[in-house]
Amino acid sequence: MKEGYDKERAEALLQYEEEKQRIFEEETKRKGLVKKLRKGGVAVSAEKEAQISADAAKTAHTGCTDVQQQIRCHRRKREKEYDDKVKEEKKKEEEALDTLLSKAPGLQCPENGC
Repeated sequence: MKEGYDKERAEALLQYEEEKQRIFEEETKRKGLVKKLRKGGVAVSAEKEAQISADAAKTAHTGCTDVQQQIRCHRRKREKEYDDKVKEEKKKEEEALDTLLSKAPGLQCPENGC
């Protein structure tokens, strides 16, 4: 069970790294285009260049947030399944103890306590 979660987490992190690389490459291309435009005599304002960087940062943040959310979801799911398993084991232990006590009436506590 843990292996499945670890695999999903690793896949999510890999997806994040790939997305981050794609965004970096896209931003690099955009900056290169701005330089080419300026060399070609086209006026590119500082505001427009800043907007390009801001758009890339926003996209990167969104990708990061998505991956973090996936990881949190996986962790919560794993924790819930673990808690359910612990509760189930505890219930089985209590049932086994009750069964043993019912078979040995001399071991049970009297009504006024042990």
